[in-house]
Amino acid sequence: MIKFFLVVVITLYFSACSFKKEPNDWQYKSADYFKEYQENFLSSNDFIAKNELSQAIKYAKKSSDLNTLAKIYLGRCALNISVGIEEKCEAYRNISDAVASEKLDAYYAFITKNLEDNKVQFLEKHYQEFVENGTDIFDMPRVSSTLLCASLKREELDNEAREKIVKIASYHGYKKVVLFWLKEQKKYLKNREEIEKIETKIAILSQN
Repeated sequence: MIKFFLVVVITLYFSACSFKKEPNDWQYKSADYFKEYQENFLSSNDFIAKNELSQAIKYAKKSSDLNTLAKIYLGRCALNISVGIEEKCEAYRNISDAVASEKLDAYYAFITKNLEDNKVQFLEKHYQEFVENGTDIFDMPRVSSTLLCASLKREELDNEAREKIVKIASYHGYKKVVLFWLKEQKKYLKNREEIEKIETKIAILSQN
């Protein structure tokens, strides 16, 4: 009986430990949902992406610390810009006064092409180097950074760079990115045969 009692106590103890909730569990869940949102958004899984973004925002709104929510709004804005969707980041702007973060403000200015010289220091290092030294977009530490910077500089890229971006996006299964850059490629082509080839790819990929 005593042995049985000890087993029950030990089992209940470890069960309680396994269900222990971290105080900032909301923050981890918000980040995880946003990560999944990013992947599905870029992959054109729009229905799933919409739901995951909603969940990320829901968990971010469980705290009075609005930094996580601000990062989500900026992240969504940056993703839209990376696939050629015109964005003014209004959701971020609406809460920016309540956040008051020089880093987030600098990133907002960067992705909307309004960055002032005295704000560059607040960007992540690879973005600082991109702004100051024109670092190769293909040397970025994250694919998402490469896609963002490529979109911001898309009028300055050559056909070789555009083709490379299409290959990178294709490798990751980022259909939304592939379609955007195929259309960008088409803008600069003069050969009718090459144009028709791009148009065929766009037509096929645009089908559900």
